[in-house]
Amino acid sequence: MGQLAERTHTLMTGQTNATLLQEVVIEEVPEAMRPTVHYLQKESTRLNKIPRKLYTSYEKMAAKAPALWQEARQKK
Repeated sequence: MGQLAERTHTLMTGQTNATLLQEVVIEEVPEAMRPTVHYLQKESTRLNKIPRKLYTSYEKMAAKAPALWQEARQKK
């Protein structure tokens, strides 16, 4: 999970992605795809504010949390 999170952060914060998202003319995007474009723009902005190591660490912990929660409930 850590490698996927790191790769996601790298791709979403990269210059190529930023350039593509800035060049999008939302009126030219099909109506059904507009929410996806808005999501990608928002997510890219958000990830640019979070250091890669912090994001990767958080995603690793978030991936482990359900299993740890289940284990704790079984011990109860």
